[in-house]
Amino acid sequence: MSGGSGGPPPGLGAEWQMLLGIFSDEAEELLCSLEEQLIALEACPDDERLQALFRVAHTLKGSAGSMGFQSVTDYVHGLEDLLQALRERRLSVSETLVSLLLGSVDHLRELTRAVIAGVDQLGPTHQAQLQKLKDAGAVGQARCEMPASPLP
Repeated sequence: MSGGSGGPPPGLGAEWQMLLGIFSDEAEELLCSLEEQLIALEACPDDERLQALFRVAHTLKGSAGSMGFQSVTDYVHGLEDLLQALRERRLSVSETLVSLLLGSVDHLRELTRAVIAGVDQLGPTHQAQLQKLKDAGAVGQARCEMPASPLP
């Protein structure tokens, strides 16, 4: 978790502003894609859609990481973990999980706006939502690790 100001690296004033604009446009495009894919996933869960969701999240994480935006990177990592649990079928797609994931897109949108404004920090509401993602993923991990029950 970062508490940095997210300002430009030394000597990159105008270039930094250009990079922020590119990041902003790309992040919004990726977030819209996440929303569309999640809505489609709820209607018709399939492996291809889960793969696409994971790729979009991973791309957003990489883009944020290349800009040094630790709060977005950390948050997307939690989202990826939950998507991975779905991909590995440790969890099943449900209305509850899709709602949690859609809520996470809203939080990511807020975080991207914040880092663009110079605030690279997970606030309390973002931390709480991230914990929900982690908790949901942990349920999937626990199911994966449970020993098979003996046959009667």
